[in-house]
Amino acid sequence: MQCLCVIMICCVSPPGASSFVAVAPTSSSNPCFRVGGAASSSTGNKNWQSTQQVLPKYSSSGSGSSSRSCSSSSSGGTVLFSSSNGSTSGIINDVVNTIENPILNSIDKVFVGPIVRISNHIPALLSLYYFGLISMASMMIKSGSSMDMAGPATLSSVLTRFVGSTSNGDFSQFFPTLITPSTPIFLVWPIIAISQVLTLAASSVLATVNRRPIFEQHELTALSLSNLLATAWIIISSQATVGMLPLGSALILPLVPLLSGYALRKKTTTDNTYGLGNNGISGGRKKRKRDIVRTKAANFVFQLFSSFTSIASLLALTVELQHGNRLFPSLFYQKPEVSSLVFLAGYLGIVSRGRNGNGGGKNKVVKRLVNAVAISGILAKRIMDANTAPGGVMHLLTSLSFWITSLIAAQATAQLF
Repeated sequence: MQCLCVIMICCVSPPGASSFVAVAPTSSSNPCFRVGGAASSSTGNKNWQSTQQVLPKYSSSGSGSSSRSCSSSSSGGTVLFSSSNGSTSGIINDVVNTIENPILNSIDKVFVGPIVRISNHIPALLSLYYFGLISMASMMIKSGSSMDMAGPATLSSVLTRFVGSTSNGDFSQFFPTLITPSTPIFLVWPIIAISQVLTLAASSVLATVNRRPIFEQHELTALSLSNLLATAWIIISSQATVGMLPLGSALILPLVPLLSGYALRKKTTTDNTYGLGNNGISGGRKKRKRDIVRTKAANFVFQLFSSFTSIASLLALTVELQHGNRLFPSLFYQKPEVSSLVFLAGYLGIVSRGRNGNGGGKNKVVKRLVNAVAISGILAKRIMDANTAPGGVMHLLTSLSFWITSLIAAQATAQLF
């Protein structure tokens, strides 16, 4: 098979004109495609055309008017492109671009594009891996022990070396409050991690096959930062000991719902700005259905993450008020009843959004479910603790915070139906 060979020759013409010649051999069995042709006179006019067909033969005359003759070679031979307008470099660029652009476009579509889109997911996946690793390490450590163990260093041991000796259960015992949820409520952390694993994996696969991924770039960035801040909160909390509450526990955790809720607020702003429904989704029926599924999957992750960490942030603030002895100690320090009222006031504000309203003022089904489950867990633990303590039931019935918790739990549960 005869290979394509392009030979460019710059010829000398009479004064006032110059010529550019490109010669390419062809064969009848494997005809080359025409890259382009040009013909012009010394007047400076240019006529350049790019097509894809059997190579013709072009010629130009140096007379005052432009002329062009085209003939196809059926038995092979050479093809002549000529220009007499003096713009040799422009023709060369057009020839190169005509050949180069389709090749680069194919490479971008097959290789570069998917690699870039998958790479967008890598920070979120790595932050999720680190978050899960630290969470598991925090739950598995025993009271008084440390993750800094003797023995050969592994990747897990290096990444978890900063985890302290206080587990989540120890933290609740060191700093008890009247609004601490029961232990099963904290199982929402693995659910958050699993939801991210599934959606990020699906989004990466869609990006590989040149489909619209589940997460956009700003959503991936918000998710990565949220995971890293949640990881930092777990590490700081694991350093707590009896009588020593880290201030960072109350300062860092509120940033997690702020960032994880950013994608939800951005979508709401886009809808209100452009008057679009379903987060601005448009197109054919099949495309709309696929896009709605992707949007709901992304919203589920952010709604679950932001709603639970919002409640956890209120809890961290309550713990700081009651045990930190730093914020208004005369009002809140070692006063569980008063401190719990701060938490309940914030929780009531969350639940009061209800299922009606627009945008950020509307609690979606995921948020309503988290609100109802969390406050029910708080109420259940409050009742169980009262049954095990002497005189606990009487103290419970005379507690203002208990009755407010009961009312909020009833309201949050009613919003599910």
